[in-house]
Amino acid sequence: MKTVYFRNIGDKSEIGITEDGKLQAFYRLDKDFLTGSIYCGKVRSVKKQIGIFVDIGKEKDGLLTYRQGLKPGDYVLVQVEKEPIENKGCALTEKITLAGRYSILNDIGEYKFSRKLSEIKKSELFGLIHFDNVGYIYRSVCENAEKKRIADEASTLYDKYLSIKEDFKNLNKIKCLYSDTAENIAKRYAESDEDLIYGFEDIENQIKNIGERKVITDGVELVFDKTEAMTVVDVNIHKFDKQYSNPEITAFKANEIAVKELSRQIRLRNLGGIIMVDFISLASRENTEKLRDILVDELKKDNVRVSVELVESIGMFAIVRKRRYSSI
Repeated sequence: MKTVYFRNIGDKSEIGITEDGKLQAFYRLDKDFLTGSIYCGKVRSVKKQIGIFVDIGKEKDGLLTYRQGLKPGDYVLVQVEKEPIENKGCALTEKITLAGRYSILNDIGEYKFSRKLSEIKKSELFGLIHFDNVGYIYRSVCENAEKKRIADEASTLYDKYLSIKEDFKNLNKIKCLYSDTAENIAKRYAESDEDLIYGFEDIENQIKNIGERKVITDGVELVFDKTEAMTVVDVNIHKFDKQYSNPEITAFKANEIAVKELSRQIRLRNLGGIIMVDFISLASRENTEKLRDILVDELKKDNVRVSVELVESIGMFAIVRKRRYSSI
């Protein structure tokens, strides 16, 4: 059973998500976070090899992927994809999305369904609602929701989208046209507004160690080292006391434990970009492939895009995760 917790603490907001009482995801957002905000921005400069720098009224210009036709002085409708970090401005996109509890509106006409939805529910949702030039990604929470409630929310998202587009048409100045709130994000994770729990009393003990360099689970140690370019995770088994018939099986069983905790820690820390993982070496190619399949399945529990690749030349796994909010 999923439970969502929310609280404001100082100048930040926090969201915790548990499954059967165990913390599975955690977000800490600044009160003035930008991700998801939609702006009428002004093009400052165009560098074909780098991208388009857009002024959205913040200290640093945001960066938009290069496309032909935009020039300095043009106004452009953009959405913030990623928070600014250190000396870099935020990442921007011209692809607009609006998130609801049941679905996410997109302006590229794409229709998709959560992997967790049954085939019966998918067929119910297929063609449920259609508007010109937009599509919807239906979330897993649709499974037990009434079709009317899903359709009503989709219509509300579309009306909001049209309003934003109309506002942009009449603008020739930098302006924020839409921004999200941490509380609304928490409500979308919950099954209903009434299911959102305000306060962290039930999970305080589970969040106090988030971000520590070393994590030990059943004797398997994960060591996290974050650099500017990537996060590196080393798996150690010097405290793993379970013995099996041979070292290969012992290494595989320890790696299995590491995979499950690693996937959870990635969500808890909200890691993004490249994550290199050095598991305990396996002699068998078959076991290595099996470990990769387990890792892929565990990472499917995430609610953002994640890909996995085995870098054979160095015997490490590379995970690429598209983070939406700031890391811990």
